[in-house]
Amino acid sequence: HVPFIVKQEFESYLYHEHMKKIDKTITTLSALIVHKKANDLVPELSQHLETIKENKEELYEETKEDFSEWLNSVDAIIYDFSESEAQEALNAYFYGKAPLKQPKNRNDIPDSFIYQSVKALHCKYGESLHFVVNDGNLRSACEADGMTVYESLGDFIAIDEAKACLKNALIE
Repeated sequence: HVPFIVKQEFESYLYHEHMKKIDKTITTLSALIVHKKANDLVPELSQHLETIKENKEELYEETKEDFSEWLNSVDAIIYDFSESEAQEALNAYFYGKAPLKQPKNRNDIPDSFIYQSVKALHCKYGESLHFVVNDGNLRSACEADGMTVYESLGDFIAIDEAKACLKNALIE
């Protein structure tokens, strides 16, 4: 189960990390070309540089498609958030309710939406829902609501229930 907001959060993370790497590559190639450190390779490097610049978004789209294919391969169900979840998330933002520590901290808006989505999933699935979350405030708020949470995917995979599911999936 993947709340829509978590999917969006991860896709935006992929996008920004991907763009940082591409920009670093562009900067490095540009520096090599400008300083003519590799005289024989300058025309080829220039061509590669232009190709990378022209295809930045396409390169990212391939990464995004890989993530979508992975979601499909694990039969992930994407959950949109409801109007009431959105209202609760905004109330948490304005009043500093869990998982937020203070009101009107814009950096925490996604966490507020994630929390509301996970709360709704917890109500629907109860104890069978396990939530992997690295963010300390969000994890604490979920624990306080009685959810089963893990700090990392490695922690989750280490539990017997996850091992059994993975073993059965690999056997099939």
